[in-house]
Amino acid sequence: MEKSKRVRTPMLDQFMKIKSEYPDAILFFRMGDFYEMFFEDAKIASEILGLRLTSRAHGKKTSKVPLAGFPHHQIDSYMTRMVKAKQKIVVVEQIEDPKLAKGLVKRAVVRVATAGTNPAAVDQEEIQSNRIAALIRHKSKYGLAWADIVTGEFQAGEFSEGELKLTAGHLNPVEIILPESRGDYDPRKFLDASSAIESKVEDWIWESSFARQTLLDHFGTRGLKGFGIEHLDLAISSAGALLHYLKGNLHTKADHMTHLARADVKGNLVMEASTLRNLELVDSLVGNHQATLFAVINHCITGSGKRLLYNRLLSPLADIKRIEHRLDAVESLKSNIGHCNEFRDLLKQSGDIQRLLARLATGRGSARDLVGIRETLIIMPDYQNKLLSLDSPLLKRLEKGIRTLDNLKVKLQESLHDNPPLYTHEGGMVRDGYNIKIDELRQIRSQGKSWLGTFEAEEKKRTGIPNLKVGFNRVFGYYIEVTKSHVDKTPDNYQRRQTLVGAERYITPELGDFESKLVGAEDKIFALEKEIFQELVELTLEQSAALQENAQILANIDFLCGLAVLAEEEGYNRPTLNESDRILLKGCRHPVVEKLLPPGEAFIPNDLEIGGDGKRIQIVTGPNMAGKSTYLRQI
Repeated sequence: MEKSKRVRTPMLDQFMKIKSEYPDAILFFRMGDFYEMFFEDAKIASEILGLRLTSRAHGKKTSKVPLAGFPHHQIDSYMTRMVKAKQKIVVVEQIEDPKLAKGLVKRAVVRVATAGTNPAAVDQEEIQSNRIAALIRHKSKYGLAWADIVTGEFQAGEFSEGELKLTAGHLNPVEIILPESRGDYDPRKFLDASSAIESKVEDWIWESSFARQTLLDHFGTRGLKGFGIEHLDLAISSAGALLHYLKGNLHTKADHMTHLARADVKGNLVMEASTLRNLELVDSLVGNHQATLFAVINHCITGSGKRLLYNRLLSPLADIKRIEHRLDAVESLKSNIGHCNEFRDLLKQSGDIQRLLARLATGRGSARDLVGIRETLIIMPDYQNKLLSLDSPLLKRLEKGIRTLDNLKVKLQESLHDNPPLYTHEGGMVRDGYNIKIDELRQIRSQGKSWLGTFEAEEKKRTGIPNLKVGFNRVFGYYIEVTKSHVDKTPDNYQRRQTLVGAERYITPELGDFESKLVGAEDKIFALEKEIFQELVELTLEQSAALQENAQILANIDFLCGLAVLAEEEGYNRPTLNESDRILLKGCRHPVVEKLLPPGEAFIPNDLEIGGDGKRIQIVTGPNMAGKSTYLRQI
């Protein structure tokens, strides 16, 4: 007699098929209200996440399968923890209503989360970038691209080995993608990325022609001349491969990535990673985050302003003309500190457009994100008017760059409530009067309560049951409840729906018709609201480029106002710059050391003159803790 074959359940077959396509990833497999993991995935996840590891049989004569799971609403926190543990996560969702499914519920991969492509990152209020980099080498040249899905930043360039060391020192990516057959070069030789994960991408994705077409399709252009990389094949290869990887993992069009900037070593002071660390510009060597230049000088209001300050500290200007324009703007704001404070009041009312767009573009957005963009657009003319009254070429340029987007603003004003729910499935997003069908259905819903009251009163009178009541249960729906002592009075058209200890619950054809009508109205309202929401998201994403321009302008206003407030509060003076090699400092103070001194203890200002004839070298001596490094670093 033949042995019975082992037969897995269709669901487990479905899991195994998807797993075979992503053998290097952990599958978060949607099962009703839970995400479940099986086999080795369950063992790894249970250890990292602290989940209970159990087992269950999935089929006839099969061994029990290791199993771990968690409620669906906890996916973001668990996904982020797994990604931080250097795991790749594939999210498999149910793509049809289980109630309507004929047989096995259809499931599909909806996103892939890695360190650089974790969609949950757009919800985290982090200052430092969440960059992902792509690196390729050909002979002695390198192509490097990097992006941040949170802010929409996207840059690429082509470098020699020496240039790459300087350019990439400040990037600190969380993930690096490389060609599958990359050769023998080590990306960590150039990138300060000790904790970054490395991901291999098929070689054909890096081919120049494919990468170029990927970029052209995304930006809707005929060439790449406008981005400054038209003839830089390695820059194109790295940028195209990175964009392809991002879109593939996010399963979106990444509409918020509206511009590709050419990265080069000109115009900015470039510092190696070791120099950046030792200067403690944004990170402290001893772990005290308050003991950094960023922490001391940060007076920004918004997340985008703080991110801009953070990145500019890591890559400061080296062009005197651009430095003077920035100093002009800070001086203008400091001289008009009242205007500066008015800007800061506006900034408190403004949304973080970069993050709001990222949420919408990655499919995580809600009506509140659209309202945040709307409310920011409403006050953009106020920014324009205040910028017009200030005398600075940089501030004038910011004013001219503002896009008010009146059509989008009006559309969002007409359609959305001022305080919509957090989640789209809750409904209640769309204003009354915006959509006739929704208004009619809401009227049916609002009339339902009065109808139920009338129906209950009529049934009490008709049956002679004084304590009869009409109620609702999520499992059984609407019902008429009659206590056991009055059951003999129930009419023939009462159909028993549920039996309780002291009562019976019934349904009538009339109440059933009402329930169908009301539930149908609710379902139609939700469907219409969801449709309108998606239309508004598409309209908003169509304006991504203009919105990103506004975001950059607001970030710059916040950045400049923060420096003006800092200069006003600390009594800082504007430096005089020239092209000579002479440095002359009078009454110089180290901002970090001064801020960290104990109460009542004052920093003693000091002077320096170096350069010019006979003063090219100075020797600083003194005992330990005398302030030698403080003196050197404040210069």
